[in-house]
Amino acid sequence: MPGRRWPRWLSGAGRCSGSRRKRPAPPDAPPATATDPQPDSRAATLAALPARDIETRDGFLASQPLPDCSVARRFSSGPNAGKIGVLADGPRDLSTLQSAYAMAFSSSPAIVATEIRTAQCPALDFIADLSGRAAEPPALSLDGATTASGGNVSGRIRDLRGRSLWLFVVSPKGAIYDLSSTAQPQADSSFTFDFGISLAADENGPQPQLIVALASATPLATVAAAPSATGADLLLPLVLDEIASNGTQAALDIAILTVTPAEESTMPGIAPDPAEDEDE
Repeated sequence: MPGRRWPRWLSGAGRCSGSRRKRPAPPDAPPATATDPQPDSRAATLAALPARDIETRDGFLASQPLPDCSVARRFSSGPNAGKIGVLADGPRDLSTLQSAYAMAFSSSPAIVATEIRTAQCPALDFIADLSGRAAEPPALSLDGATTASGGNVSGRIRDLRGRSLWLFVVSPKGAIYDLSSTAQPQADSSFTFDFGISLAADENGPQPQLIVALASATPLATVAAAPSATGADLLLPLVLDEIASNGTQAALDIAILTVTPAEESTMPGIAPDPAEDEDE
């Protein structure tokens, strides 16, 4: 897509995915090294994506105008099934959204609002841009919505249907950690995952972690090349560019995990996979 300067680490796309997991992940997202997309570049990227079907509930919600750093999605399963989930970095007046939804579908589901950190806002833009389009999203679920720092997180991904999986977490500081290697295939065609997670020493109180499962028709070269803990503000616009420019069908599902402080915590970031240490 025009108007984008690509970072140097993309010149070796796909070469560093095996070795980068063995390096300790830094607690903070590194500063972006690419220029912000120009408005015309972003418009061209979105225009290249499959059109939304606003006759569906997902397509309708994704097409609604919302304040910056906000995204609305319908819960398709779990205890909140049928409700509308709204992620934002602060309180939002959602009365206009509720009214529009009621007029379109003759129903007024409850809204479940969840507050995230401002550094995670680029992830919400990415989620909103891909939501409600032609590809069927995978189904992501967590075994628990809360864990203590230094604990483990487990869950399941369904409905991949043979597509490539990018499983990742966006930390409260906006750093992206690739969790795809933790996903293990099961006999029922689902994938389960399990990983350790801990807070940084300067993160006080409960911290929202945004977990995303993205299914795409082909693997994403931009993802394979990105160093661990790359900032969401840098990486996700480039991933969206790749999806749009290659005509790749992609869809995602999300979950919020709350990590609470513990008296003792391990190194901040994603805990390393013990299996990786055995390879060294």
